[in-house]
Amino acid sequence: MAVHRFLSSPYVSVEAILSTLGARTAAQCVGRDILVVQDTTEINFAGREGKRRGFGPAGNGEALGFFIHPVIAVDVEEEAVIGPVHAAIWTRSWEQKEARKSRPLEEKESMRWVDGCQASFDILREAARLVWSRRAWGAYPGLAENTALLIRFCLESGAAGMDAKLFLSFRPAEEAKHLEACFLFAKRLGGYESDPGEAVARASNHPFAQMALDPDLPVEAVVAALGGLDDQLDLNLCLSHLQRSRDEAARQVLRLIAGDKQRHVLFAWTLLADRMPRLDATSRAAVTEALRDMLERVILAGYRNTWLLPAGAREPLLAAEALTAEHGLGASTVAQEKAVVRATLAQVRERLATWAITLAPVNHPELGRA
Repeated sequence: MAVHRFLSSPYVSVEAILSTLGARTAAQCVGRDILVVQDTTEINFAGREGKRRGFGPAGNGEALGFFIHPVIAVDVEEEAVIGPVHAAIWTRSWEQKEARKSRPLEEKESMRWVDGCQASFDILREAARLVWSRRAWGAYPGLAENTALLIRFCLESGAAGMDAKLFLSFRPAEEAKHLEACFLFAKRLGGYESDPGEAVARASNHPFAQMALDPDLPVEAVVAALGGLDDQLDLNLCLSHLQRSRDEAARQVLRLIAGDKQRHVLFAWTLLADRMPRLDATSRAAVTEALRDMLERVILAGYRNTWLLPAGAREPLLAAEALTAEHGLGASTVAQEKAVVRATLAQVRERLATWAITLAPVNHPELGRA
């Protein structure tokens, strides 16, 4: 009775059920060698027509029935059925149709074989679409951050620091270019996803512009946190994705972003090398605090890495990233990203030690001690 009420609900549709099953199957396929098989089966009610309504002729052209063409994912090594990827369900008409050979493919039942293959591809495309949309979400804060940092330099340095101001005047255009590239790639993969959901939106939205304009925070602290730590991690993750990508379009976008990010990181470390030795104890403490805040409240909250997002909000994106990584469309696995985060923290600590700045180790349930 409960199943009948569920299936009769206006909020339940065959399409939604199949879409959910396909997404769950896709998540279970990650890391396995998968064979996708499909075939047609007939469900007929010969001798049991009774009061059944809404069916067409079965294969014999007389009994009531319908047809289903499932697409199933099978683990090659274990020979285990993972689950359904897609299914076509239809009834035949009682009306006489024109000769099969004279009809176009789209009007033939054999079109289901093409649709089954397309459905398998659509699941992968949907995964990559979400991954590249997520990249775009993370690029928005950088647009305001760079402009605010430019204003800060103009207010504090006067005629001095022209090189820094010139660089920062170009940087917002580069960040906008990254955003546009991610947006367009997601669009080509099926459409940019504009709604990240509440938890992901919180992790992707940070008041970096307010941070850059805070008069109580030394500009060196802002540059260390945003350029030395966050940009360095972003660059290293981008290089990891690029190394593992096999799709040329994805590689082109990642090369574009990585090239610009290398300049952003170089700017940060060059400026810090010039200014850090002259900072007093109070300003150095502010740098240390800004770095700790960026690590604990931004990076470890999932700003750059989906696996650091809260449980319950990250699972669909994690499954999408795993599929995207597996098929070389511009992502890394969770294990690979964890290695990048640990290596980046070690790299940043080594550079900060030059000026006796300490970025304390952290213990995190997902990352461990790093």
